[in-house]
Amino acid sequence: MDPNQLPPQQPIQNQYDYILNSQTPNKKPMAFGTGGGQKQRILVSVIFIVVVLIVVMIGFAVFQSATKKDYSGYKTALEQQTEIIRIADLGANKARTASVKNYASSVKSITSSEKADTASFLKGVSVKVDEKALAQKKDEGNDKLLATAEQANQYDEKLISILNGLVISYQKNIKSLPAATTKTEKALVTTLQNNAKVLANTPTSN
Repeated sequence: MDPNQLPPQQPIQNQYDYILNSQTPNKKPMAFGTGGGQKQRILVSVIFIVVVLIVVMIGFAVFQSATKKDYSGYKTALEQQTEIIRIADLGANKARTASVKNYASSVKSITSSEKADTASFLKGVSVKVDEKALAQKKDEGNDKLLATAEQANQYDEKLISILNGLVISYQKNIKSLPAATTKTEKALVTTLQNNAKVLANTPTSN
């Protein structure tokens, strides 16, 4: 080897090669609609459908609540009819004059028919009618007034007074009923209104 000849030079390496070469190759993006992307789309779709269903159900419940008809007036009428029938029945048995007996009997008959129609209507619109609960709502104050009047020989006068008061309250409730929307309801309201006028024609006890 010639002492004057230089040794062969090694190729110069880039000092950053080890960093560049150590990097993980980029993964190819997954095609949309396959693999994980498809699962994600299904999950999003399911969540969207569930949310829409919840919103629809809430909206329907609110709409139904807002448009649901109030039948409380008819339930009150049923309670009033029950008490009128009860007092009229007492009068038909205990009144001393024929005219008052006949009046009490007429009131009982008319109101009993009304009660049957009212109860049938309420059942038709899915409103529960509890006869036992109605019977328990009797006004015992009326019984005491009649008992006192009977002892004072004023039973007929007090009977007429009580029935008249009950009928007046009943008439006011009938007039305040909501506007009828069905053929059945219209027929019932007409009957109640017409009969209320007949019930108001009280006789004298003489």
